[in-house]
Amino acid sequence: MKDLYLTKEEAIAEHRKMWNWIADRLEEHNNHGYDIYMYKAEYIKNNFPDDTIRNYCFCCQYSTQEVDNYFENHCIYCPLLWGTEDNTDGYFCEQGNCDIPVEYLSLFNSDEKYGLWSYAQRLTENYCYDEAAKVARQIANLPEK
Repeated sequence: MKDLYLTKEEAIAEHRKMWNWIADRLEEHNNHGYDIYMYKAEYIKNNFPDDTIRNYCFCCQYSTQEVDNYFENHCIYCPLLWGTEDNTDGYFCEQGNCDIPVEYLSLFNSDEKYGLWSYAQRLTENYCYDEAAKVARQIANLPEK
């Protein structure tokens, strides 16, 4: 296994392909019990079997290439805008503020704030595949920095 080197353009293109593929799978409802992490792992295994990709995320892979210190927050080098950059020191995809529709608030602890990845993950854990597919499409189409 080797680390996959990606340009910014390649990372964004692969990110969009993977997340649209995930949204397609979610819309099909064929893998009951699958969550976002499992879909990401399956996509990477099937499409990049000889490569190591950090967090099964092309944007994470790209951003860690830009960091000299392993412990530095590599999210600041993410090529996409998640909308949580000003609200967290953690992973932009997992933390910060995410507007959750009222009908899905019961899936979350009242004091927790989720980023889009965490929101989609929690939706799949609770079998809300149609809503998770919408979030996956939103992730696929995040604006570039």
